[in-house]
Formats: sequence, C-alpha cells, structure tokens
Amino acid sequence: MGPSRVEDDQADDEARQERRQRDDVLPEVPHRDVLVLPLRSGIRVSNVLSQVEPGHPSKEQQKAASSAVPRQKLWFGISPWRVFASFGLGLAAAGLVTAAHRTWNREPESPSARLGAYSKGSSPKAEAELERALAKAQGHFSAEHYSEALKEFTRASEILPGDPRPYDGLGNVYRNLVLEEKAEQAFRTALQCDPGYEPSKKNLCMLLYEFGKNQEAIALLREAAEKNPNDPFFWGELALNQIRLGKPAEAIPLLEKYNEANGKQAWGHANLARAHAEAGHAAEAEKGYRQALDIDPKMASAYLWLGQLLISAGRKAEAEPLLASYQKLRGLQTQEHNLKMALLRAPDHVPSLVELARVRYLLGKYREAVATFERAVQLAPNDGKLRHLYEEMVRSLEKANAREK
Repeated sequence: MGPSRVEDDQADDEARQERRQRDDVLPEVPHRDVLVLPLRSGIRVSNVLSQVEPGHPSKEQQKAASSAVPRQKLWFGISPWRVFASFGLGLAAAGLVTAAHRTWNREPESPSARLGAYSKGSSPKAEAELERALAKAQGHFSAEHYSEALKEFTRASEILPGDPRPYDGLGNVYRNLVLEEKAEQAFRTALQCDPGYEPSKKNLCMLLYEFGKNQEAIALLREAAEKNPNDPFFWGELALNQIRLGKPAEAIPLLEKYNEANGKQAWGHANLARAHAEAGHAAEAEKGYRQALDIDPKMASAYLWLGQLLISAGRKAEAEPLLASYQKLRGLQTQEHNLKMALLRAPDHVPSLVELARVRYLLGKYREAVATFERAVQLAPNDGKLRHLYEEMVRSLEKANAREK
C-alpha cells in the first residue's frame, strides 16, 4: 500500500521546494520566524515587509544576522580546496558555469520581447522607463533584495498599467516572502492585463495547487494546454492535482509523458513513483523513488516518500537510514531559511552570505550557491582570502567544464 492521505498531505508540503526547482523557479522561501519548522501550506508571513530594510544594516540588524550564523571556522574546517574542487565538478555537471538566476519569467523570451503588445499609445520614453524598471527589479530579485524588488516592480506597474510583467514580478516576490495570498492576487492582476500571459498562468496554477483549489487549477491547466499542448509543465501540474484528488490512475500517464519529454530529472520520476504508490503499485513506486535518488541524491522528499513506503511494507530497518537522510537535508533547509531571514534584515552581512553559500552547496543548489558567494565577494572586494577562495572555485569549475566537453 502507498502512504496514507495524512502522510500524503505532509509529503505535498515537504516537496514544495523540490517542486519549484523544476522550471527554474526559485525554490526557497524565507520565514519570518528564526526557528523554522517544516513548511506547511498554512504558514504565512505577516508584516514581513516591515522587517526588510533597504540599504546598510543597523547595529541591531547586524547583531540579528550574526546570531543566526554559527561561530565556527569557514566551511566547518573542511579544506576549501577540496570543497571547491567537488563544488566545480558538481556545477559543471549541472551546466551552471556562468548561468545567472532566471527569476520571475521562466520563458526564454527577454523581458522586452512582448512590449509591443502592451504599449499601444504609450510614448517611447515611457517604454524605455518601463524596461529600465523591470531590469532593475529583476536584478534586485536575483540578489534576493526583496524590498527593493517590490518597489521597482510596483513602480514599473505604474508606468504602463496594462503590461502584465510587473504584476508577475510582484507575484514572484510575494511567493518568496511566503505572502501567497498577495502573490495570487498579483498573478490574477497580470492575467487581467493579458489573459494569455503564460508565465502568470503557470505561477497561478502552482499556487492554486498549494491552496487546495485543485478543480480551478485543473480547469486553468487544461485551457492553457489547449493553446500550448507540447509543454510538459502542464502535464506535470495536471498530474499533481489528480494525485491530490485521489486519481493516481489519471496522473500516471501524464507523468510518464512528462518523463519521456524531459529525460533524466528527479522530479518527474519521484512524482510518478508517488502516483504508483497511491495506486497500490508498491514495486513500481520503490523503483521510481530509487531512480529519482540516483539522479538527485539531495532530493529530500524522495527520501521521505521512499521511507514511508518501506515502513508501510513492514521494512522499518531499511526505511530508517532513508528517513535519517531526509532529516539531515531538512536540517540544512532550516539553516538556509534562518540565514535567509537574517539576510532580509541585514542583506549585506558577508559572513551570513558565505555561510548561506556553503549550506546551499551542501543542498546541491549550485547555481544559488555561486550567486550568493559572488555577492559576498562584491561586498568585500578587499578581502584577499575570500577572493582567493572564489577564484579557486571558478578555476576548478572551468577545468571541470572543459573536461566535460
């Protein structure tokens, strides 16, 4: 038998971060509380924006940030050369040598690609101002400076109110602040501007799933899939909603199709295994979970789901190390949340940035780790040791990438 419905609901919540990684959506969300518990769909952040201060941190903010960082040697005593050698190999394998954050727009088009559709009657000056505001907002969002990003996206929305992109950007900022009701409102506003704007459709569909509005999500997904029938995103999201509604038999072919289109990736295999578990196909489920973990050994939810499956089959001894791995990864995720919360209050605190880069590396979030380390170097340009470590990382990465070619 598969996991119970209660266990499945827990699994839904625990998997939210891995799920968001699939389409280059930033997976991590900062919590207001310093002590971070496993994410639940009911957790919300109240008044978080009052905690986000632009510019340089005050002494109180620096103290708050420092308290979140353990006082220990950089990289916990691990040789930085060994860390960065393996770091580079992992990054090269993931194709992340120089990749920048792809943030509020998952589509390959540039932020200005669809400007003509929304700028009828506007002046060239207003159009140029909008593009500058969007680029500035995207830069702040990539750097996780959410207060500044909100200001710029809001300003952009006032320049050409009929353009959906600023509202989509606002929605993504709110999602990363766990202000998901505000995010939903922003995505709906974007779709009022342009009912066919696909990035906001995708974002809204994911939120509707998380809110348990599965029938509405399915209707929106089917409508979008009619216009873009070859996009695997819609197959994956439809499958998630069918699993939630207790229809794993309808989810299985969708996820098989998703995996065939996307090749080697953990998300689809883990969720296909989950559908098999719900359908009572224990052997197929176990095989799928193990395949997902072979692809991504850092996927916390796959350890949890496989552990639950084995416990339900009376194989507790086999499940225990899997659940221990899950707990370890969840501990790292908690550290990441704590550090991100501290950085909301003190965004230029270099020790917090360096520690966050380390934690993200251990979680296998190589792109985010690189970007975070780059921020630390930019803020401390005269720190020779920090720059030396960064340069060693880049060199090892380049060598590993050359070997891959």
